[in-house]
Amino acid sequence: MSYHYFLWLNKYAKIQRLEVDASTFPTEIFTFLPLELVPGRKDNNQFYTNVIGRLHSISNIVIKQVEEHDGTKDVNMREIYITNDDGYYFFHFKLI
Repeated sequence: MSYHYFLWLNKYAKIQRLEVDASTFPTEIFTFLPLELVPGRKDNNQFYTNVIGRLHSISNIVIKQVEEHDGTKDVNMREIYITNDDGYYFFHFKLI
């Protein structure tokens, strides 16, 4: 899969719920929290922004403010991919 750009969630991107694509990960609901509320760990119901790493936005529909390497901007997000530091795709999430 080719990536056009990577996005990082910041404290302004308050995605309340999302659904994990069962084809890439067991179906579960995760909660994204603003970074100022992140205690540095996760549990069964919360998948924190300091754990998930890089995000990639596709199939745009919902405007969220995200932080990129060159600053912060508003983008539309409906589906996102989480990658590791090498850019290797491993999870697909869809906002619900």
